Amino acid sequence: MNEMLNKNKIGDNTSFTDIVDIVYLTPENSEFSVTKNGFLMLVSSEDVKPERILGQEENSDDSAPSIKPGEAPPHGPGPGGAKPPFEGNGKGHRGHGRKPPADIKYTADGRRDYGRVLLHRAFPFDKPDNIISVQQEDGFEIGIIRNIHDFDEKTVKILEDNLEKKYYVPEIIKIISAKDKFGFVYFKCDTDSGICEFVVRNPFGSIIRIDENHIFIIDIDGNRYSIKDLSKLDKKSYRKIELYV
Repeated sequence: MNEMLNKNKIGDNTSFTDIVDIVYLTPENSEFSVTKNGFLMLVSSEDVKPERILGQEENSDDSAPSIKPGEAPPHGPGPGGAKPPFEGNGKGHRGHGRKPPADIKYTADGRRDYGRVLLHRAFPFDKPDNIISVQQEDGFEIGIIRNIHDFDEKTVKILEDNLEKKYYVPEIIKIISAKDKFGFVYFKCDTDSGICEFVVRNPFGSIIRIDENHIFIIDIDGNRYSIKDLSKLDKKSYRKIELYV
């Protein structure tokens, strides 16, 4: 480990941003749009390349063909037909391997056309409009939006609609039942979307208090449910959840 740190010149005063290049997507360098099918698309002047994994050398293959703006990349085992730039998932990029790497495409004016992208909130509870990760379908992170409200009104609406669909949270109006069995709590609730039944593992860790009266409940599948005001629950409902909050 020490050899790796020395090799990469990492010391006690090295910050996270010294190791990882963070690309910020702004109104000046990025343009978001939505297709008729509701897919979020991105075109940007930021041409993000795969980063090098810490402690591994990049492949210095001088024979790798270069890709020019507006030119379709040749087929091959990695981006642009070159060998993967580092040892890793064998695909030449830092994705999670859920899908093959996306093709590299450019617009006529030389901007990178990322195609469909996905948004992920870094702080879904505390700062839902700040630090939004923009990723390709294969999990490759293109960059970060500091705050969606930095963009124009039309783009803000596009981003808000996309995030709302992904992070839709039913609001619990009434708790019909909450049965604790072997560390799992089986809830049956009346919500603004109708009757919902879900299971919570470790309720003391899965029921999150945002403020005095606002809580989120996260079930075993990662779905979220909200009680915006505990004080407005009827007494029977409150008694079923007060132990966990």
